[in-house]
Amino acid sequence: VAAAAVLESYCHLSGDLIGWRGEDGGGFLAWILDVSGHGIRAGFAAVVMKLLLEDAVSGRPLDLLARDVEERFMAARNPDDPGIVYATGVFVRALPDGTTEILSAGHVPTFIRLADGSMESVEATGMPLALIPGEAAEVRSFRLDPGEMVILATDGLFEATDGDGRELGIEAVASVVASSEPEPAAMAESVYRLVERHHDLTRLDDDLCVLVLRRE
Repeated sequence: VAAAAVLESYCHLSGDLIGWRGEDGGGFLAWILDVSGHGIRAGFAAVVMKLLLEDAVSGRPLDLLARDVEERFMAARNPDDPGIVYATGVFVRALPDGTTEILSAGHVPTFIRLADGSMESVEATGMPLALIPGEAAEVRSFRLDPGEMVILATDGLFEATDGDGRELGIEAVASVVASSEPEPAAMAESVYRLVERHHDLTRLDDDLCVLVLRRE
């Protein structure tokens, strides 16, 4: 799997989180998370999520992985905090035979670009992590052929506004994904430049992130 990503924080500490790693048996696990809120509070919560994911057991089924992260994250929260910190996110596992699994915890759509250039999307398959504890999330499975791509993003990408308050929107991003060169770094940059043309990146209202995966 080839991977490329862009993350732009609206301040110095991002509540968006991306990561990936190889797993025992040749699998490849990737994730994107968006912690509720902004700034230092969201940023430190994202750090906790990062540590929990790095400590997770290799090869654990995605639904059990998400549940473990949720339970351990909730145990780390301040019980006296009147606010609720939670996270939407997507976990993707690609196996050597092309089998690909996705769990989307209350997250925005995930794009799949097929070999013929056509597009599909995966909607949320469960609730955000730590929002309603214990809610089961569905794991969806499909085959990813060589050259096909999975594109994950956070809502800050789609909700970036222009000077008149118009959001960029899912359709504009999907159009760029469909027409971009089928190479992860090039696609990530194409999406980033789309946002740059639409919105002043020095005056963001939210973190934004895109992660592109391609089966080699």
